[in-house]
Amino acid sequence: YREMLLMNNFSVLNYTGVIKITKKAKKTLERVQEAAAVASVEAGQGFKVSDGNRPSLKKMTAAWMEQHDLNEGNQVQAQLRRVEKLYANMFSDGNVHVSIGEL
Repeated sequence: YREMLLMNNFSVLNYTGVIKITKKAKKTLERVQEAAAVASVEAGQGFKVSDGNRPSLKKMTAAWMEQHDLNEGNQVQAQLRRVEKLYANMFSDGNVHVSIGEL
């Protein structure tokens, strides 16, 4: 049970890390694109960054997270709840709150 709790914490930490990295990458990408647009305008090329030129980082990240089955630890949390209920039914007269304390 304790190892499952650690795995849950690890899963949530990884999920949070990916979200933060994605946000940072999006900001960096936007700055680079804006700098490229300014440089090309100054060079007289008239380049304009439009939404059509920007890759959808949000969609790319969501696809990657789905492909790698990265979520907020939902599967681990569901398994933890099953273990808690099983323990409660076997040793705590069905009281999940007492079983969580004992585990």
